Amino acid sequence: MREEPVPCFMSLRDLQSAAIVTYDQPPTWSRIRQGPQVPPPPDSDAAASMQSAIPVRYQVPVTRYDLPGCQYPLREPRPDLLTLESLYDRMETGFEDLHGYVDEQFVGVRQVMEESRLAHEQGMRRIEDGMRFIMEGLRLGVPSSFQPQPQAGPNGMEGVQPYHVQ
Repeated sequence: MREEPVPCFMSLRDLQSAAIVTYDQPPTWSRIRQGPQVPPPPDSDAAASMQSAIPVRYQVPVTRYDLPGCQYPLREPRPDLLTLESLYDRMETGFEDLHGYVDEQFVGVRQVMEESRLAHEQGMRRIEDGMRFIMEGLRLGVPSSFQPQPQAGPNGMEGVQPYHVQ
């Protein structure tokens, strides 16, 4: 068992493509290149001398596209995220949404209250009908409190009977 990496053998072609060995016959070690870490600007004397140091058969043509100069600023500046106008607009849309939500809730509450009132009235009618049936079965007179009273209906009409009388 070894801790170091497994050795791999490189061919002459691998060494030549890595620019460690020259392509000349017989192959020799490539000289150590010392040069700038960043390539010099094109069309300068340094670029020309650097290109001339490379044998002609290995030179790569340098092409550079002429790009238009940058216009600053590159984009329009963004408006401030929070201004009085934007805050007013946000609050206005928020209140509109809230108003719609509250209206929906009120409609829902009104429906539930109406359903509850109708269910309560039905229950009261059943109780009164049951009491009336029992009293008539015992041949007792129906008390005046069980007689229907004219009351205002759900839509404000007078004289609507709260339950059915036979």
